Amino acid sequence: MMKEHFGNVNVKGEVHSSSYGAIKKVTVERQGKKVLVIGTDMDSKADNETAMDTIKVYNEFLLAVTGFTGKERKKRM
Repeated sequence: MMKEHFGNVNVKGEVHSSSYGAIKKVTVERQGKKVLVIGTDMDSKADNETAMDTIKVYNEFLLAVTGFTGKERKKRM
């Protein structure tokens, strides 16, 4: 799914990493069947258009991998 949304993926062991737009690096590690650990390193100097596109793609990625919208993910936390 990372390749589908971000276009590239590097795999080291169990950690998948990629980058896209204002995301310098996004890492995803699966821990068990129900836990994903996702980390991001953002470029704070990105222009507004890039930032908005990045947020849209990142949220679509999270919806695809979790099956939950932002509101639903927040509620579960």
